[in-house]
Amino acid sequence: MTYPRSHLIDRENAGFYHVFTRCVRRAWLCGRDPVTGRSYDHRRQWIEDRIVALAKCFTIEIYGYAVMSNHYHIALYIDPKGPNALSDAEVARRWVTLSPPIRRRQLDQVAFEARVEALSADPDQLSIYRQRLGDLSWFMRFLNENIARRANLEDGCKGRFWERRFESQALLDERAVYACMAYVDLNPIRAGMATDLEKSDHTSIQRRIRQERRAPSTEHMSSPLAPLSAGTRQSQPRLTISLEGYLDLVDWTGRIIRDDKTGAIPQSVPRLLRQLSMDVEDWFPNVTSYRDHHRRAFGSIEALRALASRLGQHWLKGSGAARLRPTAI
Repeated sequence: MTYPRSHLIDRENAGFYHVFTRCVRRAWLCGRDPVTGRSYDHRRQWIEDRIVALAKCFTIEIYGYAVMSNHYHIALYIDPKGPNALSDAEVARRWVTLSPPIRRRQLDQVAFEARVEALSADPDQLSIYRQRLGDLSWFMRFLNENIARRANLEDGCKGRFWERRFESQALLDERAVYACMAYVDLNPIRAGMATDLEKSDHTSIQRRIRQERRAPSTEHMSSPLAPLSAGTRQSQPRLTISLEGYLDLVDWTGRIIRDDKTGAIPQSVPRLLRQLSMDVEDWFPNVTSYRDHHRRAFGSIEALRALASRLGQHWLKGSGAARLRPTAI
């Protein structure tokens, strides 16, 4: 059963979401085709770069992503009212950056500034674009359409690249956010594509680890987990878990062997960080239900009831962490 987008995404209030999109017919359009042997791995970098770049224009914060061979996942925070805090000039500059004037494969700086100036002087159009900069659907449109056009151009063909627009799930509390982020970051491990978190290509956890390797900081490791890319200024941390805590939780969880998954982190691989003194199961709800992409929201029973009430519904298909037995991801 399909649902109106208004029942899946709150366009008035900020919140966390898990979004994902799959290639048409589940074809190998972003990895190595096992039949032809042709590699499309470079397209995974296209998607990763595009996610990070778009987040700087939209009022969106990226907390997790994984680009697989035929689909991708993103865990993000969207603030629909965030663009209201931006100046007219900033809104204009961000919007033009999304579709910049290109001449001879390079940015035409003169035309860019002219467009920004013209848009800044048009309050009606500016109002429309301001609203779009806080809209998750427009973020996904700029992401998927760009990749589809580039891939079709490379293949010399036309037609659909993605199966559908995108699917989304609301993450209603911190437990749901952590569970989703870990699920997303462990995709290559569970698929048997990697045995080491730092070698899990095109994932947010790989980016976090490499950033820390380049500039080690005790203060950074103990601070609340920050987004990888953001178009908003955080007045206060969105999450309470530290970077150190999150890295260790994913490392600990990825070592658990599951019958329904292909891979796990071998015990011979050195631990990424020291063991946490806390009980890992206290942080993670059961996320095996993430395999059921028909669920519309994840969170505590109270949070799910509140969402259903806000939507004017008597029930909501989702997963409540409070009534699920804790288990490993």
